[in-house]
Amino acid sequence: MTNEPQPVSQPAPELQKKKPWLAIVVVLVIIVAVAVGFFVFAARSRQGTGPVTGGGGGGSSREGSSEIVWQMMGDGEYQPSGTAPTCSSPLVLAAPADLSKAVSVLYPGQSRGGNYKPHGGLRFADGENNVTVTAPMDASVTDGSRYLVDGEIQYTFDFVNPCGIKYRLGHLRTLSATFASLAEQFPAAQDMDSRTTQINPPIAVKAGDTVATAVGLLSEGNAFFDFGVYDLRQFNEASVDATFQKVHADDQDQAWHAVCWFDLLSTEDETLIRNLPATAPGSESDYCK
Repeated sequence: MTNEPQPVSQPAPELQKKKPWLAIVVVLVIIVAVAVGFFVFAARSRQGTGPVTGGGGGGSSREGSSEIVWQMMGDGEYQPSGTAPTCSSPLVLAAPADLSKAVSVLYPGQSRGGNYKPHGGLRFADGENNVTVTAPMDASVTDGSRYLVDGEIQYTFDFVNPCGIKYRLGHLRTLSATFASLAEQFPAAQDMDSRTTQINPPIAVKAGDTVATAVGLLSEGNAFFDFGVYDLRQFNEASVDATFQKVHADDQDQAWHAVCWFDLLSTEDETLIRNLPATAPGSESDYCK
């Protein structure tokens, strides 16, 4: 009969059993392909990340150089945690403040106030405490402190460039917003207790970034701030002397590595500094010749 419905052909039982397995295999192949594509893309993305550049005298073009940590060994030497970038040569630092407004200079490497001071500093006219202090070199803020002097709060911060140059800015009075936020991590200020607290992780700053907008002791109108520079790559010339080593055996981290930062300024800035009168106790210095 021509109008009788024709039977629909059915697949063999064997094929019906295989189809679900084929679908699963196809899905697995797709998943693997997507995963491989993702990891290839991620690897290429990582390779395309730009290098970390240590400007402002750092001279670094090595990727990840900002992660280099310099640690002092038992013999007073510093060692980097990895391959440190090369410092620019000649190494030139920007002045940390407007030198034309300074009235005298504190020489690094001398005894002041009954203690040895590897760092120097700058002094300004009495009452002119509103001094803007800036970072002289790209670096990371590694530690700092807040303390009291005659009841007034003071701040100190240490900075390290991954190439091995460290600098310190101290006796800061009013901090920029960034540094005020960092200082809130420090213990409550105690009278004459300037022990530092580590900042973890260190915070990167650029040369020229504002650190503070006022310095020194406001009640006395004593306008000054500390500035010290340390070469962690090597001992300084003063530390070669056996007597110096003995006297400063407990201060190897600073006294044995401090340098005359006058020599690291631009020619113009160095001339300005060397023409300033020396604040007491004068121009005697273990580092500046």
